[in-house]
Amino acid sequence: MSAEDLPQIYLVTPEVFDIDSFPDQLANILDSVEIACLRLSLTTLDENLIAKVC
Repeated sequence: MSAEDLPQIYLVTPEVFDIDSFPDQLANILDSVEIACLRLSLTTLDENLIAKVC
């Protein structure tokens, strides 16, 4: 099986999370495994919060 045929991880964030602790948790995950795609699945319409998360 070639590297192109191997499964890849598609990571979806929770809709709501603690902005103070989530970045560290996400960094630990991103440092430990290869992620093909990260989807921010936020339900908020607060543009300031979205900008902080990004």
